[in-house]
This record gives sequence, structure tokens and C-alpha cells, in this order.
Amino acid sequence: MNTRYRFSLPVCALFAAVFSFSAVPSGHAGVSDPLDVQVSNINSGGSYFAFVHLTDLHIGEGSADYGTPGYEDAPPAGDVGVPAQLLRKQVDWINANIDACNIDLVIVTGDITQSGERSEFMKAREILDTLTVPYVPILGNHDVWPYTGSTEAPYPFGDQYFKEVFASTFNNLQSVMPGWNNGTRLTRVWNPEAGCYSWFQNFSFTYGSYHFMCSDFVTRGHALSGSGANPEADLHNFTGGTWPWFRSRYDSYPHENRDDILIFAHHPMTKDPWNDIYSFSYGEYNTVASFLNNDSHKYNTGLWNAGHMHRNYTYNVRTLGFPPSTICPGIETNAAKDGGGHLRIIKVWNASF
Repeated sequence: MNTRYRFSLPVCALFAAVFSFSAVPSGHAGVSDPLDVQVSNINSGGSYFAFVHLTDLHIGEGSADYGTPGYEDAPPAGDVGVPAQLLRKQVDWINANIDACNIDLVIVTGDITQSGERSEFMKAREILDTLTVPYVPILGNHDVWPYTGSTEAPYPFGDQYFKEVFASTFNNLQSVMPGWNNGTRLTRVWNPEAGCYSWFQNFSFTYGSYHFMCSDFVTRGHALSGSGANPEADLHNFTGGTWPWFRSRYDSYPHENRDDILIFAHHPMTKDPWNDIYSFSYGEYNTVASFLNNDSHKYNTGLWNAGHMHRNYTYNVRTLGFPPSTICPGIETNAAKDGGGHLRIIKVWNASF
């Protein structure tokens, strides 16, 4: 492992005697089962801030049609469904442990919904709004193409639901986060690959001496079988798309410190047997890796944080080819909707923070 980066997965000593952190298998083992809390460290220094990583909430899973009828609908009363109950459990835990774990914000890296229904977005927001620290929602592949058990949207406009439902959330973030940049989030553009208009949910902000780049690499292509969108990642390399924004935003940041760009996306930046179909193609992976590892950027990226794969996994993001070059740490967190729930506290160490 490149010594520029440090990973660890310790149990928070403050809670070890009073809370179970044991890992639980995937699948709905029960809301009353132990909450799996992972802890990771990024970089090193004399002080740190921490954020919680939540991902793959899948609100609405287990229901053929969540809330009122149709996908342009209203949520049910109460925390209906195991994913909603688990999210409430995790939000309550975060609120109870903010001071002890030095938690400043929560990042939610997509698959907020099971099937992109407006009701599912609204239920997620209802629960997340009870957090006592800011939270940052990011789009996932389950969020872009609305459907129910009996009907499906004619094209992937779940990104518009996301934009509308979380409008107040983003207004709050814009007021409290320095260096806020709405990126492409509020711009409707023609998507030539999908043949429809899209709202690419790319935005960024600065916290401490780090710049958080929240990136929409979610395909708008239809699933090969069944309903909804495909699981793979897409650069959206066209005017108004994600990749032009990503390059421009990355280059425009002043990079006053090493490892000062933290990248958040639903899809991980790794190549393993599972990711041949669930993340970037080899060509697109190489495009991103080559950009991050060129002479102008190779010391600027501090993290690629993702979900999507429903696993706890830490590794080094590397270039393709041999010998590979290490770019940055990669961290994935297991799905919030599985087992007794999963979340990760990520401590970002910085002597100048």
C-alpha cells in the first residue's frame, strides 16, 4: 500500500462497551439486529473532522408501489418498510453520537430510492431532515427511472424528482457550506446518449481545507431486463454532461494542499470482476484514472467514496496497466438497508484544519 494514505477500521473506543459494531450479513436480518458501524481514517495530522457515509438506502424496497398509487405520488404515513425503519435507526444513532464522534456532516451516495418514485424520495427526505447536522444527497442508478409494479416512466426523469424533492436541502447546504458551486445541478441539458433531457446532479463545496466533488456518473440507459436503469457508470462526456464539469471543476480548484480533493459518487472507482458490469468500462475507467494521475493532478486526490456494490471495502484506486500507480484511497460502505443497517464514520485528518 502506498504510504501516502492510511486506512484503519477500528471500533470507536467510546462506544465499544455500550453498542455492538459487529458486521452482519447482507439481507434484511431485522431492524433490531446490531448496527454495523465502520470507522476509517484518511491522511494524517494533528486534528480531524468526521463525516458519516450512508449509501444505498433503497426506500420502498419490498413494496410493488410505495405510498399512494403511481410513481408521481405521496409517501405513506410513518416509517413504512424495513429500509425506512433502518434509516430512522441510523439517523437516531448519528444524532446521539455527533459530539462523541466529532461528526460534522453526512454524505448519502445514492440509491436513495428503490424505484425512483417521488414518494420514496419524500420519505427519505422526511427521515434525513431529522439529522442535526447537514446532509448531502447524491443520485444513484435506482433513483433515475421511476417505476412501480404495474407501470414505468417513459424516460429517466427521476433526476428531476431528486432535484425538486431535495430543493430545500440544497438551499440549506448552499447557505452553510463555503465555496458552494451548483455545477450542473440546476441545468436541464439534452442527453444525446439517452435521447432525452437530463438534470445531471453534479455540485461541489469546500469544507476545511478540502473540496468535496459530488459527481453524477449514473447512466440514464434502461435496464436490459426488468424496469429502471442499468447499473453501470457513465462519464456523460458531452456538452453539459458530468465529465466536462468534472475536469473543469477539478482544474479550477486552487489545490493549496496535497490530497485536497475528495470525490463522492454512487459508483466506485475500482476494477474487479464484479465491476465489469456494475461500474465504469475499462475505457472510461482509464479516462478517469489517467486524468487523476497526470502530472498536474497526481497529488491532489485524497479519496474516492462510493456505494453501489453493497459491501464494506477499502483499497487503493490505481491506474490500469503495469506497474499500476496509486491515485488515492477508495472506500465503499455496505448498504444502509441491509442487515441491521450499515454506516461508516470517515475521519479526515489534516494538521491545518
